[in-house]
Amino acid sequence: MAAALVSGAGVIVSDNTKDLPADRLPPGILAVRAARFAYDTVLIDPGLAFQLVQRIGGRYVSPPRRVQELLTVLRERFGMAAAIELMRDR
Repeated sequence: MAAALVSGAGVIVSDNTKDLPADRLPPGILAVRAARFAYDTVLIDPGLAFQLVQRIGGRYVSPPRRVQELLTVLRERFGMAAAIELMRDR
């Protein structure tokens, strides 16, 4: 929380939101789960988000990763299905 205050952040991204209840956070700072943060971020520009996932996929050399594999990891390991669906619609 101190880092968020010092940096002027408006959001703390954590899947451990039980330790960050809204009534204990300073005014102007929200705690959101990573999947929600990803959804809100992708919602701004789903096409750009998909391009960035493609760029990340291109960085994997050994072994190479396809975009579909990265999307599967984000969905299954990190619970980001809603963000993935936004990108798939593009």
